[in-house]
Amino acid sequence: MLQVPDAAAVKGTWLILDLWAGVSGLLVAAVTLGMHCYAITAEADGEAAACAATCFPNAVAVNRVEDIHAVDLVPFLERRSIRGIVAGGGSPCQGNSALNVGRQGGPQ
Repeated sequence: MLQVPDAAAVKGTWLILDLWAGVSGLLVAAVTLGMHCYAITAEADGEAAACAATCFPNAVAVNRVEDIHAVDLVPFLERRSIRGIVAGGGSPCQGNSALNVGRQGGPQ
């Protein structure tokens, strides 16, 4: 994995919400940047989720984006010193994306 040793690591601890995660490209980017983070991944495709779980076994995985609720994050945020929350999603997997003509991965 490409890492940039000359660049300063991103400071602080982050919460990453990798929505419609696929194989968790957002987490790959975070690790590449040297981010210390906690992660929640949401991916309905079993094969992609299994790949992500192999690479990021400590990430909390849920099947659907709809299973992530802000109120559920409050106790975690109260116990940890988090610099920020990074949320990202792979739009082709969303059910309402024109790039997803087969409607795979989104709400059925």
